[in-house]
Amino acid sequence: MCAVAIKEPFDMTCNRWLFYFLLLLLLFSGCFSGKSPLRGKVAFSDDQSPLQTGMILFVAEKDGFIGTAEIKPDGTYRASSTGVADGLPPGKYKVRFNGAMIQTGGTDVLPIMESLIDDRFRNTATSGLEVEIPRTKVFDIQVDRYVSTNNLSNP
Repeated sequence: MCAVAIKEPFDMTCNRWLFYFLLLLLLFSGCFSGKSPLRGKVAFSDDQSPLQTGMILFVAEKDGFIGTAEIKPDGTYRASSTGVADGLPPGKYKVRFNGAMIQTGGTDVLPIMESLIDDRFRNTATSGLEVEIPRTKVFDIQVDRYVSTNNLSNP
């Protein structure tokens, strides 16, 4: 028997190199995107029940960049910077909340809303919450419930 060497046509070689190039590009774009995933759960400090609504804002100390996370009904969240749950760039972030409210009266057109969490969590200067990316992958948060001063009686 005689073995005959068959050379690959030019386009097969180009297609193979193109395939490897695209594969490497895909791998490196995901691995070196500069963002790290961040997830967690938000619960009330008194009974560990989940905060079921609102947004978390992650404000970068370095440049003021703001990442966000929507709080799901089970209290879980995944942080985003430019896409859905795409993570946050490395750095230190101060944390605050927005929209953690419930309708307690009024109408659909003019609702009366009440905060679910203590007002200090609405400001990065008073929340006391900080996270560092990429060190932290899971950041569970405990918040205090809002206590209305209108319902408190003076002794």
